[in-house]
Amino acid sequence: MTITETGLRCGLRTGFPRSPVCRGQGGAEAQVGAPVAGQCVVPLQNRYSFTDLSELTCRWQALAGEKVLATGESHVVAKPRSTVDASFPAIPGMDTLRLEFIHRDGRTVYVTSLRVKS
Repeated sequence: MTITETGLRCGLRTGFPRSPVCRGQGGAEAQVGAPVAGQCVVPLQNRYSFTDLSELTCRWQALAGEKVLATGESHVVAKPRSTVDASFPAIPGMDTLRLEFIHRDGRTVYVTSLRVKS
């Protein structure tokens, strides 16, 4: 299995001149890793200069087509201007991992869908 990205890309306007959250490197369909031991590992870059990424809520969804298999929330710890590998559950049968980062005032800061291919 490999995971590829669709949806918003790094640097697009999402309420900020430049998105503070960026999934890895590369463009659409860039590989971000394969599920290992029941986990999808996704490299995330915190583009904030003074704010830890954990101040945003990360809502994730495991999808099979449009059917939601599982959902959850987490706070990814990433110091300003750093990159971390974040882990999310790899649910059997899923083909997409959707990530949405939400500011405490309710604004969506960044959203992406990562395709899981077998």
